[in-house]
Amino acid sequence: MYHIKKDIRTRKSADRVLEALTECLKTKQMSAISYTDLQKISGVGRSTIYRLFDSNADILAYGCDTFAEKLNDEFKMLTHDSLPTKKDFALFVFNGWMGNYKLLDAIQRSRHEDILEQSIVKYRQDFSGFEVTTHLTQVQIDYIKEIAAASMAAVFKVWLKNGRRESAEELYDLLNMAEHPF
Repeated sequence: MYHIKKDIRTRKSADRVLEALTECLKTKQMSAISYTDLQKISGVGRSTIYRLFDSNADILAYGCDTFAEKLNDEFKMLTHDSLPTKKDFALFVFNGWMGNYKLLDAIQRSRHEDILEQSIVKYRQDFSGFEVTTHLTQVQIDYIKEIAAASMAAVFKVWLKNGRRESAEELYDLLNMAEHPF
């Protein structure tokens, strides 16, 4: 779990620790990265790192949650007057996360793709506002949220593995093909 207050100083420290972890993951496995490593790179004191984060995975969760919340808020502002389609949302999310590929790469290197899935579900735009889901029950919406989050995380994993060549539109088309493979 992470323990980040809303004040700017704490957030800046947490962001520097996240950047340090992202750097460390380029050369080390997650389990080999110590808070001392993070302190040396980030300049944030070890006691502050311990106070902010319970584990290295929590640092990535903080990064994902912060970014997913920002994307969700931006999407709500863009679509407050209209019912967004599934495609509108997917392209917005793909483009947003593709712009933050360094965090996606760090998540993949850490082998904690579940962190990304959890953030997507946690900060997902309220499904009830989508034109294609207005007739669904809450249970059906919960299934769709989980399936969509797992699918998006899988798409990003392959996108990174293949050198980030595909556009958001191409990823959306691939995701639709996977939904209806036969």
